[in-house]
Amino acid sequence: MLRDELARVIGLLQDNPELGIGIQGRPIRRLLLPDTEQLVYYRVRPRSQRVEIIALWGAARVLGPPLPLR
Repeated sequence: MLRDELARVIGLLQDNPELGIGIQGRPIRRLLLPDTEQLVYYRVRPRSQRVEIIALWGAARVLGPPLPLR
């Protein structure tokens, strides 16, 4: 189920990279996978025209994943 939901979201992000919520002070966004309750953390690489997934994290966790500053 996770693999299917992640594949759907990756397809959405390819067409709409600004879909997720921005993380304050970082060029990173996050998007909830509602069926599996996972958060996808990603950044948009405009020059290379790609979306880079940084982390997949359980939404129920209190703290988020360690994220790069840039």
